[in-house]
Amino acid sequence: MKTADIYPLHRIDALFKQTSDSRFLLVEAPAGWGKTTLCSAWVAELATDASSQIVWFDQKDHEQVRKALLGKSLDVPGGSWIFIDDFHAFSTVEQDQIVQTYKAKANAGRLILIRRPHAHAPSFASLRINGEMNVIGQDDLGWTQSEITGYLKSSKAVSSYILDLTDGWPAAMPFFKAQRIGAQSRAQDLTHVDLELFWTLIREDVLAPIQIDDLVPILKLSLMENFHFEDARKLLSLSSDELMSVIRSLSTVWVGAPKTGALLSAVRYVLSSQGWERFPRFMEESHLEFSEYYWEKGDLVTSLTHAAKSGKTDHVCALIEDAGGLYLWLNEGLERMREVMGFTDDSVIASFPRLLLIKSLLHVKEGRLTQANEAWTAARELSNGFTKAREGGDLSALKEESAMMSSLLAGYGCHSLEEQVALSHPKLLVPEVGTNSDIKEGYIHTVICLHNLQNGSFEAAREHATLSENAFENVGSNYGVLYLNFHRGGAAYAEGNSDHASDLYMRAETGRRKYFSEDAGLKFIVNVFASEIELEKASFLSAKRKLAGLKRKLNDSEAWFDVYAASLRSNCYLTFLEKGYEEAGSVTYELGTIAKQKGLKRVERYADSLRLELACRSNDSKERDRLSRKLQLGRTLNDPDVQKYVMWREYVSMVVTHSLVLKATGEVETACHHLKKLYEFGRKTGNKVCELYGLSELVPYDHGLADSLHRVMKETGYVLPMALSRELQLFSQKSQPFSLIYKKVEDASSKLLPIKPRGFTLRETEVIRLLAIGKTDKEIAIDLDVSVHTVRFHLKNIFKKTGTSDRISALQSANSILKTL
Repeated sequence: MKTADIYPLHRIDALFKQTSDSRFLLVEAPAGWGKTTLCSAWVAELATDASSQIVWFDQKDHEQVRKALLGKSLDVPGGSWIFIDDFHAFSTVEQDQIVQTYKAKANAGRLILIRRPHAHAPSFASLRINGEMNVIGQDDLGWTQSEITGYLKSSKAVSSYILDLTDGWPAAMPFFKAQRIGAQSRAQDLTHVDLELFWTLIREDVLAPIQIDDLVPILKLSLMENFHFEDARKLLSLSSDELMSVIRSLSTVWVGAPKTGALLSAVRYVLSSQGWERFPRFMEESHLEFSEYYWEKGDLVTSLTHAAKSGKTDHVCALIEDAGGLYLWLNEGLERMREVMGFTDDSVIASFPRLLLIKSLLHVKEGRLTQANEAWTAARELSNGFTKAREGGDLSALKEESAMMSSLLAGYGCHSLEEQVALSHPKLLVPEVGTNSDIKEGYIHTVICLHNLQNGSFEAAREHATLSENAFENVGSNYGVLYLNFHRGGAAYAEGNSDHASDLYMRAETGRRKYFSEDAGLKFIVNVFASEIELEKASFLSAKRKLAGLKRKLNDSEAWFDVYAASLRSNCYLTFLEKGYEEAGSVTYELGTIAKQKGLKRVERYADSLRLELACRSNDSKERDRLSRKLQLGRTLNDPDVQKYVMWREYVSMVVTHSLVLKATGEVETACHHLKKLYEFGRKTGNKVCELYGLSELVPYDHGLADSLHRVMKETGYVLPMALSRELQLFSQKSQPFSLIYKKVEDASSKLLPIKPRGFTLRETEVIRLLAIGKTDKEIAIDLDVSVHTVRFHLKNIFKKTGTSDRISALQSANSILKTL
């Protein structure tokens, strides 16, 4: 294989151009990093110049070097290039003598030294300081991800996998290319490649030179994924000097400084594999020893990693139970819980009911209610209704955690409230203070806080938030305290105190950065609630930035009903204001479908309510009638027994949407009746959002309430209803007190509106492009990451705008527009 196939030519040129002013060049890297290959390429390039005099010394020529250079008898004219390969084979004294002798020859050319690193090798510091010697090291030789991608013509996922596996080790690249890894490969394809030849290559080229009598410390060292010198010294039962000796023996495959470096990942893998082949009992016991060590240090994840690698999966499950089971969530955070559960096997979890409850918890936090119920039900059946723990298990812990999980299923608003009460903790509404542990009491108060928040009882929500915070602070649960700021912020938002709400969300974000910096889901929740306030205050562009990637982030983050409701509503209204009714209806339908697939019935109904509202505001009578029949909002609002279980966010949406339906069908008086009830509910509970949306729909019909609406808008700064309601806009244009508010909304809306392609929406234009290259409905859906139903919805609009009824005719009619895009 040509050198250019191994190293990009631009890399070779750049490396040697940057060292062209020095008499000495040291090429220093572990075995397998292509030092000789790189210098051979340079020799080939130099040989094209007839005036260059090149001398190359291999290890077999070292005796000649000793006699010539040390004897000062070698003639080295100024135009010569002397390469000494395997320079590390000389003693450290000889290396220094060779360089000093060559330095004394005034008219000599350049000396290129090629060696592996060694702890005691001369560093030639004086030459480096004076600029007489440059160094090309491992970082200069190693492949970057972009170079691997280009070399293999692969995807970034493939090159990322290879980079992680090999640390950019160049000797690995020809192997992967020989395995036909390339443009059509996917990361999962690499798991099917026979890597035995690759590992053999490492054993032969890299590990063979290691000379050490006792293999035990090296094998133990290979088990440490994150090397820390003091941990290694204790785990290997060695003194500092003895450990340094072991590390020096591995200098050819060691990356970084002795005390802060590590073995190459590929080399560590080979050592570990050999250990399991030759000494399986030793490797198992070593991993268990490591697990116990990190457990005592309080590093749960590392301890579980080693326990899992020992093959003792039962031991892993027992450790998770001992570490706190379900309560780990409140101490470690959601991302850590995901990581912890990643060490367990489904078949083994089935024997540990408490672990099934953790699995249920993770599903709930991810909004996968169906799977959460399945895991909770499996735990109940396995434990005979939570009355029988596994053999040797903690029955009291199982009972407590099952009750906690029931409360969580209820508190997230994923069922009707009747079902929530049935599942809730027996002491949910009146906890026996003092009889529960702090962590348990903190959680119960959190659930009560959330229920009060969702039902509009904000003062009670704050009281329970304080009680919960005190309990969590007693046990140091930063995760529990952090979430209370979301709930307090939700109350402040509803009460119209946007500055205080924003401050509480910022406190939650500060806590996330400090304690859970890796938890992107928490950051998304902060952004959802912050964007909700910015949307109300007509900061549309800022809200849009915060909601970017909504569908993916909703799937990845921890979301209860309020998170879903705020994110769906904000995204729906923003899309409506920016791209119009059709696009807003489409994306809201997609999000509602996802909620349906997850089993989130309340969220699905909420999404349908938003779509019905849009249909009313855009005079789509067909869609309005269809969704109105499906939702039966009038029945809900007229039934006191059903209405008492409706959350306040649902209530606002139901009343506003149903009033729009009634107005469209001529029942204005009935619409105003429901709107006045919403307004009065808001005044009674201190919920400014309810007041605002009740008044905004009433004022065009009852001008006497205009002063009240203006007062609420000024107090809160919430002006979104004016952006949504054409009727309110027309009224505001004629009413002097509303002129400044109307101008603010108008300016914000104009900044949000994009320049649309003539005749079609942006999404319709994308569909037309894909139609033009022969894509099917299903293929278009995959390309655009939408449902087939959505694609057909856009096709229907394209046919309507082009006055056609089939694809070919539609494309022909749209041809003139496509040419201008």
